[in-house]
Amino acid sequence: MKKRLMRILNLILIICMFTNCFPCMENVKTEERKVEVVNIENEEEIVRGYSGRIKHKKQNKVKVKINEDENGKTWNKKMIHAENVVESEQTIKIAIIDSGINFSTDLNVVVRKNFIEGDERNVLYEDPSGHGTAIAGIIGALENEEGITGINPGVELYSARVLDERLEAPIERIVAAIDWAIEQDVDIINMSFGITKNVKQLEAAIERAADAGILLIGAAGNEAEIAYPAAYEGVIAVGSITSIGTPAEDSAQGEELELMAPGENIISSAIFGGVIGVAGTSMAAPHVVGAASVLMEMNPEMPTEYIRALLNYSANLYGSSEEYGNGVIDLEYAIEINEKFKKLYKKNSTKKAKKDNREEIFWTDVVRTIPENEKETIRRSSLYYNLKLNCIRIDYAINSLQRSQAVAASGAKPAAPISSANSLDTGAPPTMSLVSMPFSLKRSTVSFIASMVVVRRADIATI
Repeated sequence: MKKRLMRILNLILIICMFTNCFPCMENVKTEERKVEVVNIENEEEIVRGYSGRIKHKKQNKVKVKINEDENGKTWNKKMIHAENVVESEQTIKIAIIDSGINFSTDLNVVVRKNFIEGDERNVLYEDPSGHGTAIAGIIGALENEEGITGINPGVELYSARVLDERLEAPIERIVAAIDWAIEQDVDIINMSFGITKNVKQLEAAIERAADAGILLIGAAGNEAEIAYPAAYEGVIAVGSITSIGTPAEDSAQGEELELMAPGENIISSAIFGGVIGVAGTSMAAPHVVGAASVLMEMNPEMPTEYIRALLNYSANLYGSSEEYGNGVIDLEYAIEINEKFKKLYKKNSTKKAKKDNREEIFWTDVVRTIPENEKETIRRSSLYYNLKLNCIRIDYAINSLQRSQAVAASGAKPAAPISSANSLDTGAPPTMSLVSMPFSLKRSTVSFIASMVVVRRADIATI
């Protein structure tokens, strides 16, 4: 019965799409297109979105998703510790400058604006690429029975449609969208697109947005060097990591790289309440946007510079700064140190010393009083998801070792090997799996069993 109702609903939605009528959209504002033309010296300059589609699935076929654990939590939220966000009374406004956002009751889009002349689309299917819709889902998909749940379901989304079906747009369009976002008084702008060279008009628009107090977050790019606008000083450049905690193969690197976030094999929102698998630094940036929005809700009185500093200090660094920037974001730890960090920030911001001295004193106090983030992000994601198939063998090897030790200690005659990987039948303590084992024991344990268990070299390298 339930499946039949869903089919009927989908049929109604398709009919509405082709007849250009959709009564459910009365509560969503769609602004008329009144775009002031910006003078651009070279109109051939094109920005491109950074993403790759993996697999499209209907929602009724993904009750058990390939990248979720037994509790239904996706690996990307688990890696950045964004699983238990508390609802806030504050509402953060986020502009997504992208390919539009397909209508969904799972996405709280309060304002839409189309910047593509001559391509007016019904909001039901205004994003044929699914790029902007997936970004919106990562940030703020609602917590319900539909699709996924975003990092912060309480945000308001402002959709600026600038990228066409090929995920391309002229600089003129991007500049107009940034100025529109400033007019809308948004708190954060997500920019999952880029261009390889600096364009003065784009740089000026970014500066206007930063001066307006907007937190700007951009995809680092999927090429060798950090792309613009992410490469600008006023923008947080976000790179992509895999589920084993290593930088994605096509994630740009360089000194402008600031933060890392999940960007491979990500499940996010798609048309008709479904889900889609996506990848790329385009999908890493909205993870930082979602985390930043949570911190903004907690600190409405603090400037964007504070949110940026908190994100950077609370991140986990697992390699060189060129590969990881300041590290992989960790929302849980950012929340944990927020009050101490804020107290030090306020203390030093009121000092009458020069700005450079204030910053130096502030960071000295932070390092001295707030512990460095040493959470085992790799353990809590990589080991679970990438050694999952090997855990039975690993548990068995550890089990056999502990069994031998227990038997030797008791002086009893060795018994036949047991098949269970969960407990010893000799009365010894239950076996500790590699996933739950303290991090200090993992390195020696894996070294010991490496010759007995077929474990991929890449997995061992991340332990």
